[in-house]
Amino acid sequence: TIQGLRAKWGDRPVRFVSITCDPAYDTPAILAEYAKRFGADAKNWLFLTGAKEDVIDIGKRNFLVSVDPSTHATALMVIDRWGRYRDRFDWERPQELDRMLPVIDECLAETEPPRGKLLKTRVPFERSAEPLQQMS
Repeated sequence: TIQGLRAKWGDRPVRFVSITCDPAYDTPAILAEYAKRFGADAKNWLFLTGAKEDVIDIGKRNFLVSVDPSTHATALMVIDRWGRYRDRFDWERPQELDRMLPVIDECLAETEPPRGKLLKTRVPFERSAEPLQQMS
């Protein structure tokens, strides 16, 4: 799905970040192999892992999703250049992906954080005590 979006969106400066739901298994080496299998360009598609507690906390606090090795979210979240969560889209529903591009374009057009605008589906982005690690 992500490779298809990259092709559809052309050269828009969008970066994808995949965060593991199973950090005990998904080591940086495993994630590097996964990235290679999907032809991910490390400049615009990152695969992250970290301490289980941090990954669970980020999922719950920042993205309002449950994180567990037995579940995988089908959501793509848009985070703006100021680190704010802007919206969520289900990658298994084509109509959701069609709705995503205008949100991406809106974020890319912004030169400063929007003020006074109701961001009804959004929650503030907060940094974890320990940063997630990018695969090598």
